[in-house]
This record gives sequence, C-alpha cells and structure tokens, in this order.
Amino acid sequence: MNSSSPASKRVVVAFVVAGIVLRLSGLGVHSVWIDEAATIYVAQSDDMTEVLRGDRHPPLSFLLFRAWMFLFGEADAWLRLAPALASIASLVLLARLAREWLEERAVWIAVAVAAFSPLELWIAREVRMYAFVECAALIAITAAWTHLRRPRLALLALVFAGSAAATGFHYFGAFVGPTVALLAIFVLLSGGAGRKDAFALAVVGILGALVWTPWFVSVYLEQASVPASFLSNFSARTLAELPARLLVPTTDMLPAWAVTSAYAAAAGVTLAFALFVWGLVTRRSTRDSATAIVFATPPACALAAAAVGPLNFLARYFAMSVPGVTLAVAAGIGGLRSRVVRVGFAAALVTLLAVIDVAQHTRNAREDWRGACERIARDFRPGDRVMSLTHLTDPYSQAPLRHYWRNSPELLAALTTFQATRLERSPTEPTSRLHVIYRETRYVVGEYTDLTRRFRVVRSEALQDSIYCVTLE
Repeated sequence: MNSSSPASKRVVVAFVVAGIVLRLSGLGVHSVWIDEAATIYVAQSDDMTEVLRGDRHPPLSFLLFRAWMFLFGEADAWLRLAPALASIASLVLLARLAREWLEERAVWIAVAVAAFSPLELWIAREVRMYAFVECAALIAITAAWTHLRRPRLALLALVFAGSAAATGFHYFGAFVGPTVALLAIFVLLSGGAGRKDAFALAVVGILGALVWTPWFVSVYLEQASVPASFLSNFSARTLAELPARLLVPTTDMLPAWAVTSAYAAAAGVTLAFALFVWGLVTRRSTRDSATAIVFATPPACALAAAAVGPLNFLARYFAMSVPGVTLAVAAGIGGLRSRVVRVGFAAALVTLLAVIDVAQHTRNAREDWRGACERIARDFRPGDRVMSLTHLTDPYSQAPLRHYWRNSPELLAALTTFQATRLERSPTEPTSRLHVIYRETRYVVGEYTDLTRRFRVVRSEALQDSIYCVTLE
C-alpha cells in the first residue's frame, strides 16, 4: 500500500465527502422513468419469478427494492436512497483500491473523478440495479486483492458473496467472476501469490456466478427469447468510446449549454485513458495491469457472449468496469511528469464533470411521467379513460402511472390499453375522452398514428425527454 501524507489524505477525504453530498442531494428531482417504474412493478409483483420470465434481468435487485419499499415506502427520493447508499460504499471502496494501485499523486484524482462522475451520479439516483452491481464488484475485487497479499478465508467468503451478488443484480455481473480469476492468475504468474491461494481465489470468484445456475436453467432460457433486438447496438465506435461513456453520459438529456462540456470531458477521459495505455505498455506495472484487467474483462466477456446472441452494449451494463476506467484515467493523468500540467489536467476534467452534474441534476432531465400524470389528474373527469403508449407490454407501460397514482383509485380504474380502445369508444358518449401518455419511439409510431385516425386530437403537450400528454375524443 502506498503511504500518503496528511495533506494528501485530507484532499482525498474532502473529495469523498463531496461525493457523498452529491449522491444524497436532489434524489427527488427527476421523474421516475419507464425502466425505474418497471423495477417498482416487478418488485411489487405477487409472483416475481413469473413476471421476470417476460423480463431480461435476474431477481436480486427487485427483491432488495421490495424489502426497501416495505420499510420506507414508494416516494421517489426514498426509492433512490438505496442505490445512493450503494454508490457511497463504492466510492469508499474505490478510494481504498486507489491507495493500493496508484501512486500517491494520482489517488486524489481517482477519488475526485469518481466523486463527480456524471454516470456514477446518474446510477446513484436511479431505481435500478447498476449501483448495486458496481458495489458488489468492488467488494469482490478489493477482497480478492487483499487475499492475494494476506490470504484469509473471510476474504474468500467476501469474494464469493460479491461475485454472487453482482450476478444476481445483473447478468453482466457474472463477469466479475472472470475478472477475479484473471487477477488471481496474473498475480500468480507475476510471482506475487502462491499457487494454492491464487487457485482458490479464481475458483471462488467463478463459483459466485455459478451459484445462480438453477435460475439460469429455469428462468434465463425463457428470458433470452424475449424480443430485445433493438438493444443490440454494438459497433467499433461503441467499443472505442466505452472508456469515456463509463464516466460521461450521452448528450441526449443535457441542455444545449452543457453539450460542449460533455464533449470536452469525453475527450479528456479518452486522452487520459490513452496515456494510461501508453504507461501500461512502457512500464508494465503490476498494478496498472490489474487496473486494465478490471476495466477490460467485462467488455471482453460480453464480446465473447455476442457469439451466441445479440449484444446489448449499453455503458451502464458495464458498471463493474467503472472502477477500472476511473483508476486508469487517474493513472494516465498521474503519470504526467509536470506537476502543473498534471494538476491542471485533473482540475479541468473534474470541473467539466461538475458542470455536467449541475446540468443533469438541477432539473428533471428524464422522461417526465410525473408531470404527465399530474396534468392528466388535473384535467380528469368521470368517464375519461387513460392509456400509456410505449414499446413495452401493458403492465410495464402502465407501471409509471400506477406508481404516481397509487393513492388515486379513480385514476387507476380509468386505465385502458391500446387493444381495448377499439371496443371502448361509444358514439353515444361524445364527451368521453381518452388521455394518452405517449413515449415517442419508432416502435409505437404506428399505434399512435392509428389512434389519431380514430380519435380527434383535442390537445397535445410535449414534456421532458420524448413524453407527450395527448387528449383525444
């Protein structure tokens, strides 16, 4: 472990505190979007396993949210506190790993980047599984590294638990097992660990993922047949942009004034990562190699998996790679010889990340289902019907409405579906209206066009992020 001066420790602690404050602030700013509502729907289902047969995720995060909602309710901010706490734990574990793998002058950079990373802050505020995946991965990786230095059975148990939890949260979490195994093999070949300890570590890491074998056999095979080809977005460009995308989000949800900052931050991350790769080749440091393994193993496993099915190559799916790219960026910047250039580069990058954070989290930047539900509730009158139109099946499409109208039985009773509208319209009830919350995608444009042909559009209002509130009669 690198020793650090009191001043360096204070800087690291300051950035950890800043990261904690950021993760706990503004939890209720964003509306629940369709994926978050899907989490709530599955978590509240009477038969979760049966519902998940039509989904594409393992059950652990939904079980966690079920317990969380039982204790704290369904308010948006309370729901998001669970992933925020997991993200805080990840930040603390990342700081510890940075002290193990980085030079002292780069440790604060890693912690600062992690504290202000827009993607990290986003998944910390999302009622989904990604913050938990990263936390579980870091538990397994830090325990594995410590075990390679000072072998203990308790650490093997932590590696097993971390690998199993990551897999239970998200299928890509299964790549934590191979990551741990490759770390063990690499350290063994480098002469830094005994054969018995390295072998035990590799086996335990893989077994953590394999503990879900009964689920894979009984449920996953059915999930794999669920249509999701629209998510298969892999390309050479996607792979090249992955390091930047693991820290900087796409510009879709940013206001125009912040887009330049996002591109500049992405360029800075890419340059820092390139410096890391250069240092990895020239220095051949054991710790740099460990960082590369943590970053690269999950995407490599995903590419291998693509040989047998469609590849869903979304950045947030690789939450277990985020610590690797964060450490790599810090190592790349920390390797610069000039202190002025090093500090200036790091300060500029963190400032750009902070600008993006402000742009993202001081306004509702997600699909505004909350606003749409409020508008319909204000305009609703007896006899009206309400429909949500998305590319998902009816229970998932209605999930945001059921969340925001959970205390409004008259609105829940008015919910209808696209198929039912063909039977519900009655010429003897000319005042009956149909309120549609339309999530604009190319997959449902035909259904929306059909509705506008059969009904007269009375009002259409565009809300945040491709959500439209439409009244028909």
